[in-house]
This record gives sequence, C-alpha cells and structure tokens, in this order.
Amino acid sequence: MGAQKTGKFIAQQRKASGLTQAELAQKLYITDKTVGITALGLFGIIVLILLYLLITDGSVVAYSVGSITAGLVAWGAPIWQMTIAKAPKTVVPVIISFGTALTSLTIQFFQLAQNVNTGDFAAVEDTANALCSVVIIFCIITMLLNLLMLRCSKKSK
Repeated sequence: MGAQKTGKFIAQQRKASGLTQAELAQKLYITDKTVGITALGLFGIIVLILLYLLITDGSVVAYSVGSITAGLVAWGAPIWQMTIAKAPKTVVPVIISFGTALTSLTIQFFQLAQNVNTGDFAAVEDTANALCSVVIIFCIITMLLNLLMLRCSKKSK
C-alpha cells in the first residue's frame, strides 16, 4: 500500500469509526496534529518533518535535511521506476539514484569537516561510528534497489 493510500485508508477508517482526529489521537496517545499529518501519507510526513527541522534549527540542520532528501531521492528513483514508470529505459533512474546517493554522502562529509573546522570534536566522536554504519547500510540498500530495478526491467523486456 502506497503512502497516499495509507493516509486515505487511515482517514476512512477513522471516519467510519465515527472518530474525530482529536478522539483518535487521544486513543493512540498522540496529538491530533499527528493524526492529520499521517493522513497526508508518509511522504508528506517526511517533508513536514524536514521543513520543521530546517526552520527551527537553521543551518546546523541544513546538512542533515539535504543529506536525507538526497538519500530519499536515491532510493525513490529505482522504486519509482519499478512501481510507477515501468519504462524499459533504466539508465536515467540509475544515474539519478547513484548521483543523489553520492550527493547525500558528500553532504555528510561536509558536515563532518565543518565540525572539525569549528573544533566540535565531541560531535565528531559522537557521530563517526554511527556515520560509518549508516553509510554502509545506505550504500547496500541503494545498490540492491538499483540491481532489483535492473532485474525487473530485464524481465519486462
């Protein structure tokens, strides 16, 4: 089920149960704003969170927002190709996916360099090991999605 369908499904089930957003939120121990945002679908939630972080924390979070956005595009390109486009040409989505993956990783290294340049070694120590793990997982998932996309495109020919 896609993000839009999931959001619509949640809204339909809530209305069918005769619950307002506030009542559902109370039952789930969350705010009614969270229920409303969830109805937008997963993509809407991610975009709103990223915008909120960027607005509230400014340039410090700009690196993270940029990296996360590029990472979502890196994974979204092959997923879009396999589910929506289903076009036989897969060169462009592969280029987009690997290009934005590289952009995402580059942004992370720029943030690391900024922490070193400003003498924020505590931040470097806190994030170095986690960053290594995340980079490895991110690269593996990106490669697997692209390989899956290429395999699916060969089967459809």
